[in-house]
Amino acid sequence: MRYSLQHQLPNGSWYYGEMPSLRWVDGFHTGFVLDSLLQYVDSTGDCQPLQSLQRGLDYYKEHFFLSDGTAKYTNESLYPIDVRCAAQAIQTFALLRNRFPHCVALMHLVAHWAIRHLQDSLLAMESGTNALRIRNILGRKPL
Repeated sequence: MRYSLQHQLPNGSWYYGEMPSLRWVDGFHTGFVLDSLLQYVDSTGDCQPLQSLQRGLDYYKEHFFLSDGTAKYTNESLYPIDVRCAAQAIQTFALLRNRFPHCVALMHLVAHWAIRHLQDSLLAMESGTNALRIRNILGRKPL
């Protein structure tokens, strides 16, 4: 946990890796870090990482999503459109919704976009488990 907190950039993001060639920021790995920070806080009761979690979430919301719910691949590029970005966003916003209620609307926005635009890709993955998970989060019956 200390490593993640110490390596958070001033803008709230985290690089993919330490080497100069890995100094870029993508949406699904940012989601992984946010999920991990939340899991740590919830498991230990140590609230020290909450400020970092808030800064990371603010960066994530501001840099990784279009207004229609499209999940960007990196903070600088929409493409490639990748189902992992949308799926991770839905999971991250779902996990964060109790501490940050505004995440519910973001979860729905990304999920609806993914269902409209990535459904074929989702259904092809692992017999549709991700598509079923999205529909269950939204309170709908699976296909």
